[in-house]
Amino acid sequence: NKEFDNDEINITFLFNVLKRNKKLIILTSLVFLIFSSAFTFLIRKKTWEGRFEIVLSSNELEKNSNPFATFGLGIQNSSSPLQTEVGILKSPSVLLPVFDFVNNEYKSNYPNKKELFFSDWRKMNLSILLQPNTSILEISYSDQNKEIIIPVLERISNAYKDYSGKNRRRNIQLAKDYLIEQVAIFKVKSANSLKA
Repeated sequence: NKEFDNDEINITFLFNVLKRNKKLIILTSLVFLIFSSAFTFLIRKKTWEGRFEIVLSSNELEKNSNPFATFGLGIQNSSSPLQTEVGILKSPSVLLPVFDFVNNEYKSNYPNKKELFFSDWRKMNLSILLQPNTSILEISYSDQNKEIIIPVLERISNAYKDYSGKNRRRNIQLAKDYLIEQVAIFKVKSANSLKA
């Protein structure tokens, strides 16, 4: 074994072996590359995405964040109504019914997988972004199950509509209660003034 000296591989010997078998090595590598690419492409599940946009109008935001603005009472609110509205629209209080629907579908399609959590679902599947310097909210939902995309987007849209209507009705009721209370206070003051 003159080719080996103290358990070290002779580089020239190795180079000659590779040079003699270069066609076999190239062919094997090429076949392996083709099969591994095809296998990866066929095994990997496609991810589907759907999206829609909503406009948060500034008038509505002012009215929603300040119930007294509806009646021109001028009571100011210090927080940014746009950021507050986006935060609420991302919260479980609005999106929990949508998550429950997705979770039920997930359990029926993948009964052996671990439980789905709201925070994980929102991070992985749902994107709610406010476009810079606008009041346009872009909502996109992605999933490997193509059939669930449109029903989920419809439920998100309906949840936003319900929230908007509920919030508007609540604000009107608060303003109405405030005005009734103020009328009662001023009736007493007026009566006392007349007596005096």
